[in-house]
Amino acid sequence: FGSYGNGLNEKINRVKKKTLPPHLVSDMRFLAKTRNRLIHEVGFDTIPNREEFIVKFERSANELRDIIDKRNSARQGHNK
Repeated sequence: FGSYGNGLNEKINRVKKKTLPPHLVSDMRFLAKTRNRLIHEVGFDTIPNREEFIVKFERSANELRDIIDKRNSARQGHNK
């Protein structure tokens, strides 16, 4: 996506308006927040709702793959 920054939230901020739908941004922020708490917050050592985390991760990963596939298909169509 061509984004840069120190963390996932910064990278999301740089691409969200032009590339990502709001629900995907929300899911990715949830994932980033949970990840950051696990790494940086003493005593936070389990994912509170693991099932929700997994669902949001899988949904985000699949949607990002779909966006990439659509971009690649559009580029290939322009190159013909």
